[in-house]
Amino acid sequence: MGNLIQLLPESIANQIAAGEVVQRPASVVKELLENAVDAGANHIILRVEQAGKASIQVEDNGRGMEPGDARMCFERHATSKLRTADDLFNIQTKGFRGEAMASIASVAQVELSSRTENQELGTKVLMEASHCKTQEPIAAAKGTTVTVKNLFYNIPARRNFLKSDAVEIRHIIDEFQRVAIPHTQIHFQLIHNNSELFHLPPAKLRQRLIAIFGNRLNEKLVPIQEETNLVKISGFIGKPTAARKTRGEQFFFVNNRFIRDYALNHAVKTAFAGLIPSDHFPTYFIFLECQPSFIDVNIHPTKTEVKFEDERVINAFLRSSIRKALGQFQVAPSLDFQQEPELDPNSWGKSSGRVEAPSIRVNPDFNPFHEEKSKLKSPSQPFKGHRPKHVHTSEWEAVFENIPDVQSEAEGSPNLGFQEEKNTGPVIFQWNRSHLVTSVKSGVVLIDQHRAHQRIWYERLIETKSLSAQRLLFPQDIEMSSAELAGMKEVQGDLAEMGLHFDLFPNKISIQTLPGGMQESEVKPLIESLMEDLKQGQNASMGLEKSRLSKILARSLAIPRGRSLSKEEMQEMMDSLFACSEPSISPFGKPVLITLEGEEILKRFNA
Repeated sequence: MGNLIQLLPESIANQIAAGEVVQRPASVVKELLENAVDAGANHIILRVEQAGKASIQVEDNGRGMEPGDARMCFERHATSKLRTADDLFNIQTKGFRGEAMASIASVAQVELSSRTENQELGTKVLMEASHCKTQEPIAAAKGTTVTVKNLFYNIPARRNFLKSDAVEIRHIIDEFQRVAIPHTQIHFQLIHNNSELFHLPPAKLRQRLIAIFGNRLNEKLVPIQEETNLVKISGFIGKPTAARKTRGEQFFFVNNRFIRDYALNHAVKTAFAGLIPSDHFPTYFIFLECQPSFIDVNIHPTKTEVKFEDERVINAFLRSSIRKALGQFQVAPSLDFQQEPELDPNSWGKSSGRVEAPSIRVNPDFNPFHEEKSKLKSPSQPFKGHRPKHVHTSEWEAVFENIPDVQSEAEGSPNLGFQEEKNTGPVIFQWNRSHLVTSVKSGVVLIDQHRAHQRIWYERLIETKSLSAQRLLFPQDIEMSSAELAGMKEVQGDLAEMGLHFDLFPNKISIQTLPGGMQESEVKPLIESLMEDLKQGQNASMGLEKSRLSKILARSLAIPRGRSLSKEEMQEMMDSLFACSEPSISPFGKPVLITLEGEEILKRFNA
């Protein structure tokens, strides 16, 4: 029974490490972009084919590598960033573990070409399944180019777990943005299937953000700047009006490294307390700078988490900085209560050159204890605090003129003032302008009008191959970023079948037609909701299929809670709902109706 424990072969060990570092094409993009930044490049080009499944190429003009280093970089734990254990607490670079290139080479076919500035010829290395196939000198430009082909070709099970191209390219765009945002001095390009999605020349931070997320972000940004002896906080936060129901543009960077941190996110949400609804999320691009010894970046394989030496103090600084920024820019109330120009009393009357005192007119004959008789004759006029001495009987009769004459049906039964509906069908009424209430044989049914309308619209969109469309008199333009345009291009055909036709332009879409029954004012909220759901639907197993798009459209087209409905509208909604295949469940799995059994209601009265 001896000799059960054995060393794993190097290729298997690398594949196990790759499972932590390389989860999808976006993981490869992240590691290669960070290596290019560490190499001191000022121009980085990312080329992707088939959302990274076929090919990923990162080209930079950095320092480059000599032949020995070009081969050694594929060895596990080979790094130029660390020499001693103390270096772990003084990390200034993006990478330092020495696992990325080895992990990538174990699950893909990798070609690397590189040349330093003082070399006449560069070197080319071909790796496949952790084995070096060839290494030879070639003519190459200064810098490094890494091409990764056929990701997970030797692990078919892992490749089967990859999502659709639309989902994978969004992950790649996310990683590209996380590297491009903090390094504004570097020229970045992203090309997908020979189509350029991003072209980001060196610029200031605000211009870089606008170039990535679109011009509509510009008016929503509020700068934040604070510096203490422990941390320097800078960047931008979104105005409360920019908050969304889903997590949109939320970025934390520590020493220009993108991180995820629940405690920091909670601190931001707390700072916005009272300014945005509880179910909304603020927009922010926040940069934290501190001494490398104050943080530990070696707690996660992908280096997306850090550990602060004193997290509580950082959170307190962050909250106060955000509140101060919101107050200074008059987004939230501040202690000095600075007024808007139009509310400044000093600016009043400037058109005439002087301020005139208002005139006061008083009626000296006014007596509050004498009122005209004509006022008492109006049944709708309330009494003014005193009882009239003489009121004729005819005047009292006018008061009760409009009250219906109600008689009891049965002899001896008390008349409570209720009038029976002549309608023989069940009575339907609206409660709180959000729910419909009606009776059934077993009891009472409460229906959520918003979810019910979602279900009706969803089944209508799913069952119909092509919905009727209404053409807009004037096309409506909506600005978008390159990433959003790429997502809209993927679903353009499906949306056209649902009656939503639009044309694509370099920085916007132009809406031409709408689904029948949709109002023009609902276009922009619909598109924003669609884009948010497409971003959040990255884990959908079927990608951007018609079913998910139908859910998004159904939620946007459904009647909201808070809208009053006529009896005809309530009856039509009830009839349409119970004609659906699944009337009790919304497209998002939420209950549409609740039945209160008659026995349960009687028990409550007898309790």
